[in-house]
Amino acid sequence: MRAVPVMLFALLAAMLAAGCISSIGSTTGYTDEYVNALKARVPLTDSTDTVKCKDANCVCMVCKKGSSLFVFFTSLAGGSCYFDSHCDPSKFKSIASGTYGKNIVPNYFRIGQGPSFSDFGAADPWCDDQGGIAVQWLIGAPGSPYALPSARRALCMLDKGVIPVYVLYSGGKDINIDQTSQIANVLGTQGSSVTGGRLPGPVGPVIVTTEMNYDAGQAAQIKKQIEAINAGCRNNRDSNPPVINCMVAVAPRLGDYAALDAVMKDPATGQIDPEMNKSVDLVAYGIDSNTMSLAGHCTQPSVAWENATAFSRYALYNLTKASVIPYVLFDAGGTDASGSCTWSEATMIDGYSAFFNSYVQALPALGVIGVAAYSFNSSSLGLNNPLGCKDCDLARDSARMRSWFAGCQAYVNLSRKVTNGVDSYPSDGALIRYPDQPSGSCQDDTNNIAAELINREYTSNGLDADFTSPVTPQLRPPPTGTLFSCDECVSDKAGAAPFKFPTYTAAQTACTQYPELDSFASQRSLDPTYVRAVVASESGNQQCAIAKVCKANSGTSGCFNPSNSGQNDPCYAQGYNTMSDPSSTCSFTPSSANPPNWRFCGLGLMQVLEPPYDYWPAQYRADGKDGPDVAVYNDAVKRGMGSLMGLGSPGDGMAVAKACDPTNFNPFNTTDAACAGTAILAQKMVQARKLVAGYHNYQGVNLLNWFPTTDVDKDSVFAAYVAANLYVGTWNTCVLQDSRGICIQTKGDKWVGDFWTSWTANATYCSDNYKNDHTSCSGPGQPNHCFGYTDFVTYVHDCETNNFDPGAIKMGYYYSLRSICKNSQCPDWQALYNAQKAAGGKVPQIPAGSGDLLLPDVTP
Repeated sequence: MRAVPVMLFALLAAMLAAGCISSIGSTTGYTDEYVNALKARVPLTDSTDTVKCKDANCVCMVCKKGSSLFVFFTSLAGGSCYFDSHCDPSKFKSIASGTYGKNIVPNYFRIGQGPSFSDFGAADPWCDDQGGIAVQWLIGAPGSPYALPSARRALCMLDKGVIPVYVLYSGGKDINIDQTSQIANVLGTQGSSVTGGRLPGPVGPVIVTTEMNYDAGQAAQIKKQIEAINAGCRNNRDSNPPVINCMVAVAPRLGDYAALDAVMKDPATGQIDPEMNKSVDLVAYGIDSNTMSLAGHCTQPSVAWENATAFSRYALYNLTKASVIPYVLFDAGGTDASGSCTWSEATMIDGYSAFFNSYVQALPALGVIGVAAYSFNSSSLGLNNPLGCKDCDLARDSARMRSWFAGCQAYVNLSRKVTNGVDSYPSDGALIRYPDQPSGSCQDDTNNIAAELINREYTSNGLDADFTSPVTPQLRPPPTGTLFSCDECVSDKAGAAPFKFPTYTAAQTACTQYPELDSFASQRSLDPTYVRAVVASESGNQQCAIAKVCKANSGTSGCFNPSNSGQNDPCYAQGYNTMSDPSSTCSFTPSSANPPNWRFCGLGLMQVLEPPYDYWPAQYRADGKDGPDVAVYNDAVKRGMGSLMGLGSPGDGMAVAKACDPTNFNPFNTTDAACAGTAILAQKMVQARKLVAGYHNYQGVNLLNWFPTTDVDKDSVFAAYVAANLYVGTWNTCVLQDSRGICIQTKGDKWVGDFWTSWTANATYCSDNYKNDHTSCSGPGQPNHCFGYTDFVTYVHDCETNNFDPGAIKMGYYYSLRSICKNSQCPDWQALYNAQKAAGGKVPQIPAGSGDLLLPDVTP
């Protein structure tokens, strides 16, 4: 029989002895029966030893909702949340019933999943599509700042009632304040731009942590992060009620009271710092079996939850702050912090199941608003695993799945009891309402459902409802597949592309091969299908692909471009003379000529330029020594490869490679290739979006021919096309320099300017400029002077590139894959829409103009 947590008995004993039991309020029959049973077996202290109960206020978490597209979700898109510290029973019942104020709803205790939105999407069906928090780690490292979130993905989650939790993490090595401001700015302003003005600015209530697991010595930087998040998110804490678009969570390691106090208390007085108290909403901490000490209790993983209970109690009663637990990690085969206890599979499973069996009531009562599992399946694939667990994925086998998701299924399928014993709609879980003093209790009929959870689940399994011997319920298969994962989407418009991209037939295997592509796409806020399109066109989905770039008229076969073209292939001047794969999976033959007839440029699955670790110079290597092949690297850098990789720039490709694998990077390893390639592609996407915005307002002129300029979807597709050309170096190739040799026009800028000349040509223009050759300007058929084009891609194909446009090729693959890949989640509302329609449910009308449920109608 599993031991009952001592603290549960101690708490109830204190309440009974002090006469506090009367403050509990009305309870279910099951609760009364349970409390009466406890009286018989918990020794009561003498009344002279007790302390009189102090008055306590009840706190509830309240949110302002948005307008939902789907009838069974409470949308939070464009809304906000705050804590009401005077939530008496009357007010709380009014909020819960929807009569307190327009669009005001209570928040409930949420179960979630990380470390990425894609993990959440895969896990959510196992919690009956009722997961409440989606955790996305924004990873940073020296030279590679925290990843930026996607406002579009945040809105997708919020529209389904899911609160995104963004965890900033660099292992304490790069607490980047400027990037923190950028993250907050995305979440605080881009709600308007990605919805075509439907929202005023902020995406809605999200949670943003400071650097996760910081230490006391970093408190000054953490305070700057807190300030940056509040400012960038446009939080208004002085209004009544406060408008909190981003809930700020200070994030020390579990049990690091010194680090928490270093931020939240005034060092001079030791008292709560009023400014920090006002600026911080939550304390965020995680449970990590590798960094906690079992203190000799190697077979009692409940110690982890007891530590969490104690830390949340301190945060609430000493610092007035609620808590959130954005990751729970039990690692089979790992050890505790002391190294004296090894986590077995059995203790790992007990660790996960202990939460729903024993702590689902205690933690919300201490102000914990949500708990998320660390990893569904990312870490086993060697993908998104910032904490470096060895074997912690829940999805590995059925026993692990049951240990967490069986309890989750039971929890989210409760029904709240209303008048006359009639059950209402299925509940998301217990509504958040907790006392701000240890002597208080805020349980009543509106949210005292955790005991009912245990009662129903045990009864359904033919078991006695006894907390002293909890038994994990059975796990039911999910009723649906993934209904939404909120992947970033190049286009959320159903139907054909808005440009005339070439048509390609992609293989079905390109949809699922190399699952690491999906994980890194999610981590970088890229459309996974778009990443796969880049891979299909760059390497043909071949791990050992390499760009063999040849000298003019060398007569060499297998070249990137024909070797007898009379011109050196692109990248020949900068390429590597030799190339090898440290794993020996791939092999390549160098040229024996001098100068060589061919060199090597794009490497591996995503054709990155960064070579294997053996080629790296000392400044990039962990051991501080030159690699054995560094001479090949240095030679290529002297000939221009350094410029192509952006060495020394904010997008330094070598810094990206080092962040992916600092000790053994290899572009012919598919995980390293996916990591580095998606990081670089994400940089190009940010650059492309800025370019597109600039083209819409170039010295007051819109150079692009779609109106209104707030056609968000068309802009997004065009940005993906530009980013694809930036990725291969086409768009930013210089075509015009000034007298100092400084580039003043790139190829892409020239294309846009020439296109503007073409599409603005009309009869008056032709008459004024081609009086003697009017038909060549406006006549039928293909214009002799490329006038009259209205499709940018067609114009570039016909007039600028001699049929070679890498961006168009990649976008052609994208639309091909999108049409055949059943695992594609774009448009991000499509799977949910189809499921609701198939079930005979009410579905919203898709706007005819925009073709996107999340956007207002657009007149072409």
